[in-house]
Amino acid sequence: MAKEFRFKERGRIELRLDTFNTFNHTQLDGINATLNVTSLTNTTPTNLASETGNRTGFGAVTSVRPPRNMHISARFQF
Repeated sequence: MAKEFRFKERGRIELRLDTFNTFNHTQLDGINATLNVTSLTNTTPTNLASETGNRTGFGAVTSVRPPRNMHISARFQF
């Protein structure tokens, strides 16, 4: 959003507000996509993510993007 105010003949002030992730929804970023198996002939996964044990295994979310960010700026011209 931006609003411009004029004063006198040549003066101008512009106020600006920028937002990122405005509605503050969680955005998942890092997901572990590496699947380890027991051997070439036995394809049993060995690193599945679980609620009680391994929380960083295959398919687990490892990070999220930053929450809501707001930037405000003012610009003076004369």
